[in-house]
Amino acid sequence: LQEGDTIFLYTDGINEAMDVDYNEFSYKRMEDILNNIQGKMPKEIIEDTLEEVETFTLGAEQSDDITLLVLKYFGI
Repeated sequence: LQEGDTIFLYTDGINEAMDVDYNEFSYKRMEDILNNIQGKMPKEIIEDTLEEVETFTLGAEQSDDITLLVLKYFGI
């Protein structure tokens, strides 16, 4: 790892989260999120990601867990 690198781990419950019409959140939306994390701290990345999922699903009940872990390496 290089100083400033970010590790983003998540369960498939995120990209498979469904809206009220059974459309999946998708890997493409995850890719868009990951392309915009530069300079953000882990808490902000998690909050932004969960907000995107909640906005997409419009309160539809989910059948899978939605779990995130974001780590930022600050060097030794």
